[in-house]
Amino acid sequence: MIFYEDNEPQQSAEPAEKHASTKRRTSKKKYAFSFDRIYISSFGASGRGLPGCIVTITWPDGRESQTHIDHYGRWFSFKPYDLTLKYRSSITAAYTCTDGTTQVLERKVDLI
Repeated sequence: MIFYEDNEPQQSAEPAEKHASTKRRTSKKKYAFSFDRIYISSFGASGRGLPGCIVTITWPDGRESQTHIDHYGRWFSFKPYDLTLKYRSSITAAYTCTDGTTQVLERKVDLI
């Protein structure tokens, strides 16, 4: 705004869009989550999913571990310390979301 001698505010001739540096960005990143992959390492299993969901991992010997998906959409679960992952053994991950839906994935161990 420009103030003139009569103290009445007048609109400037420049449009507000021209000063983009003064605007705040309100858009947030949107992530695409997929339940199609389980990553297996010598330390455990990991993946991505919807934040707030619970993942139940079933290891090849029948033991289960449970973890939550963090607000970035990532999850990780350490394997039991005395479990040796063997070639072509399977690991199952069951995703249970807050709306009650469940999806189950199975992955065979390739190489460790």
